[in-house]
Amino acid sequence: MRTFSLLKGLPLYSITGKKMGEACDLTISDEGKVTGVLLSRSAIFKRTLQIPLEKIDRIESEAIYLKDDDLTKIESKPYKYTLHHKDSIAGKQVIGNKTGKTIGVLEDVYFTENLGNIVAYEISNGFFSDLADGKLKIPTHNPPSLGEDTIVISEAVQ
Repeated sequence: MRTFSLLKGLPLYSITGKKMGEACDLTISDEGKVTGVLLSRSAIFKRTLQIPLEKIDRIESEAIYLKDDDLTKIESKPYKYTLHHKDSIAGKQVIGNKTGKTIGVLEDVYFTENLGNIVAYEISNGFFSDLADGKLKIPTHNPPSLGEDTIVISEAVQ
């Protein structure tokens, strides 16, 4: 299980050890699954490329290793959302579907790196609340409902 905050900025290396760029975001499908990592490449024009999860060999604490070394062979899967870039879900209000109450604001997601399932959400209730109580980690077993302004999660908060 990983969080994006641990992946952000990690270098991505090809199978031959060539640095391909750095992880800059996650891509998320309509169904609320992580589908890949956005790779930021240092070029004249900053360009991002989606690396699907199945093209990633392994994720370690210091780097991400790809199964291939030719980025032209990598076909991006369609995705609707990202965590921080275009159509981002970070910063959206999170609502519990059983209570209908706002839980807080989405900060990060915990996901399984091999399947892309989001298994928990990291929720903030504001700077001072986070300092006093820490951020909430809410586990889930069902995909979220991703709306334009809010995210409805299936797990009830007690």
